[in-house]
Amino acid sequence: MDFNKLILTLSELNNELKEHGIRAVNFSLTLRNWFFGLSIFEFEQKGKDRAEYGKALLARIAAELKIRNIPNTDERELRRFRQFYLAYPMAAQFFNKNLPIRGLINPDSYISEKNSEAFLIRGITNPEFNIPDHHYTKLFSAISYSHFVELIRIDEPLMRLFYENECVKN
Repeated sequence: MDFNKLILTLSELNNELKEHGIRAVNFSLTLRNWFFGLSIFEFEQKGKDRAEYGKALLARIAAELKIRNIPNTDERELRRFRQFYLAYPMAAQFFNKNLPIRGLINPDSYISEKNSEAFLIRGITNPEFNIPDHHYTKLFSAISYSHFVELIRIDEPLMRLFYENECVKN
């Protein structure tokens, strides 16, 4: 191997691993945002003091997270995180592979196996299209949270599925 080949090899290795790191960070942030949405939804549904907070709940959460220097957690983002969870409850399939994170959330609140094909997450199932779980595995691996922000704006499940497939293909 000559010097130029060595430099080319090191450059390609650097670029590939840097890209891999970026994808890993994007995936982790997507899961973090989903977990935030789940936690907020669970608190709203089960929290004894939820009536007291009303609409101020997200503002209070945002203020507390700002004190703790947790980025991108203003009230608007927290609302999106909750919407993200409600649009993609099937993301729970990733938790089985992510045991350190899984221990942070009460297992009763996010997943119970109904059968080998589908999961029920607090009574929410895949849309009536019977979408296989591998679709969501590909989707969550292929796109970043900023793509999901656009997808969750689509209320019609069939239309959202179309755009999900386009995201994975492209």
